[in-house]
Amino acid sequence: MTSTLKILVVDDDRLNRVVIIRILRESGHDVVEASNGKEAIAIFEQQQPDLIVMDVMMPVMDGYQATRIIKQSNSEQFIPVIFLTALSDEASLVKGIESGGDDFLSKPFNKAILSAKISALMRVKELYEIQKQQRKALEVYQQQQQQEFNIARKVFDKFFQRSCLYVNNIKSLISSVALFNGDILLASPTPTGGLRILLGDFTGHGLGAAIGTMPVADIFYSMTEKGYLIEDVCLEINNKLYQILPTELFCAAVILEVNATFELLSIVNAGLPDVLLYHNGKIQHYVQSQSMPLGILVKGSSLAIKSARFKVNATWRVYLYTDGIIEANNAFNELFGMDRFVNCIEASTDPEQIFDYIKQCLDNFLENNAQSDDISLVEVLCDAQQFNQSLAARNIILSKPPEPLEWEFSLTLQASSLKVINPLPLLNKVIIELQSLGHRTDEVFTILSELYTNALHHGVLKLDSSLRHSVHSYLKYYQERERKLAHLTQGSVFLKIKHIPKTMGGKLIIYVRDSGKGFNRQGVKSFLRDNQNLHGRGLALIENLCTHVSYLEQGSAVQVVYEWS
Repeated sequence: MTSTLKILVVDDDRLNRVVIIRILRESGHDVVEASNGKEAIAIFEQQQPDLIVMDVMMPVMDGYQATRIIKQSNSEQFIPVIFLTALSDEASLVKGIESGGDDFLSKPFNKAILSAKISALMRVKELYEIQKQQRKALEVYQQQQQQEFNIARKVFDKFFQRSCLYVNNIKSLISSVALFNGDILLASPTPTGGLRILLGDFTGHGLGAAIGTMPVADIFYSMTEKGYLIEDVCLEINNKLYQILPTELFCAAVILEVNATFELLSIVNAGLPDVLLYHNGKIQHYVQSQSMPLGILVKGSSLAIKSARFKVNATWRVYLYTDGIIEANNAFNELFGMDRFVNCIEASTDPEQIFDYIKQCLDNFLENNAQSDDISLVEVLCDAQQFNQSLAARNIILSKPPEPLEWEFSLTLQASSLKVINPLPLLNKVIIELQSLGHRTDEVFTILSELYTNALHHGVLKLDSSLRHSVHSYLKYYQERERKLAHLTQGSVFLKIKHIPKTMGGKLIIYVRDSGKGFNRQGVKSFLRDNQNLHGRGLALIENLCTHVSYLEQGSAVQVVYEWS
């Protein structure tokens, strides 16, 4: 032994104490003594020895009782106790261990054995102290981690509170493996009064995977508010993730939009499992992924964002989910699987109960077996009226009456600009900044969008609306649009927007002129209910929303008046 220890020797036999004390002092240790267990407790509290050599059979208080009291009152410390005993029966040894003894030395004892036992116990004590320090360091680390997690959670909660998941026609389940989730669910109204939803699944779990959700949310909300198409939103998210995230971290995502006006459902699936469209008791469409997950390919490479469009009504339901559901394992290492998932949807006789039935089936399948991946499930009811009622109730609480202002601006786009610029988000943003219209912003953006689209598609590009006679022909229509835009060398669109304030509102005058030959307004149905087609509804919609519509210059210019209060 190279270090000096303070050792307490407890024995009612004075001769035994003298012999043990001499041996220990010859080994270089400091020694204190006691003649019984009660005295040993008092001296221990005063001297705080490193080790105790304790006799078992003593008057006043035996060694078992004294050891038990000392161990209980110093539970945070490891105080080795060597029992000196002439007893060798099994019951005595068990009693010594139960009272807190760490080793035994039989009387008469051997000096070398005593030294060896002391050395061994001090090595144990040293390991205990190291473990104690490590445990304290771990507790401090865990407290710091918890504090950082709490801060991060508050930041994430505030960042995602813009989501309108509160609407009645959205049901969602988010179950995370770790404290932070690699899955992301966002929902926002569009300027045209529709509903847009993003469900994403980042590689990995926990905070590392959740980091990427913040730029995704920021881009989704800002671009949706400005009226960008879902394809443009996907491209921008992809570019941002490619710039800031490591190569092993990317996001599989679905963005869908329910157009409240035309009852049209648009979907971009970039790497997630099939989106399921449910109607009349069964799955009508499986929308497979046609685009790469976001954040893998840089803009300008082979990246292509492809969308699918479907004509729907208020009874259609859309199911979005991450692979955490179909790849969920039960105790028998079986997968929940796609077939079981579809059966859960189609087995329910009440569409209102489908979502809860899926959760019940999943819970029964897992039977409390720990999940190995984040699980997300979303049900969207394509009920535009219910959605808008929920948003209207929210807007009543959040919106403030706008102050009418007077302003005017104009914009001219030539052929080179028309090929690369979508001015609608910019115009919508300018109008919002100049004149807060509250929930009326949706109607204004719809009018503006229809006027500009009509001028570009029919006035400049000379596209035929009848090409969009079915959902499947939509793709051909937009392919023809892209082809003509790519080869466009002549043409222009002029827009002028003026706002005149009134006592309790205002009057918005929008003038749009294109370089085309104009069109024949006759034959266009004025009421939307008279036209259930996928085309020819834009002008009728404008006339329903505006107080006055004028077709000028043989149909190549349109001026509308929109009044609000």
